[in-house]
Amino acid sequence: VDAAAGVPLPHRETGTWTLWNNVEKTLDKQPAVAVRALARAEGDRLEAARAAAWDAAAARGAGGDAAAAATTTIAGATGNCAKFVNGTFDRVPGERKPGGAPVYRKRGDGRMWWLFLAPSDNRWYVGRTERKDARKDRGWACTVAAVAAGTLPHEAPAGGWKESNGKK
Repeated sequence: VDAAAGVPLPHRETGTWTLWNNVEKTLDKQPAVAVRALARAEGDRLEAARAAAWDAAAARGAGGDAAAAATTTIAGATGNCAKFVNGTFDRVPGERKPGGAPVYRKRGDGRMWWLFLAPSDNRWYVGRTERKDARKDRGWACTVAAVAAGTLPHEAPAGGWKESNGKK
């Protein structure tokens, strides 16, 4: 408890945290969530390490031996959202935010469908332009689990994608 405010501090709370599941409209228990207090310098160091991992990932996809990472293909999605998800996505360097993950645009359907990482949950999503612009954790498909900083879409674990109804 913060003695000055009489309020429990997040890093001192015990028990299991929950996270809102927007598809199921439930709170899901998150036993792996860990909250800890950090000095500002440690927080800055962790943020810099995350940015460096994404800078390295962007460089892997920029050319040389990893030129294929500049284009990503998604295939095998079924269901009513498959037409938005399946296809070839090209990396758009101008869409990448400093220290952030690369962003990819879907080819050929005349619409603006994007493959992007939402930093709020570290998952890759296929979604609309407005979701990409906000890096919103919603789309037609996403990785099942969060990915480590620097993990490009084709490096996500096999079978590690799920199709959505467009809400999450």
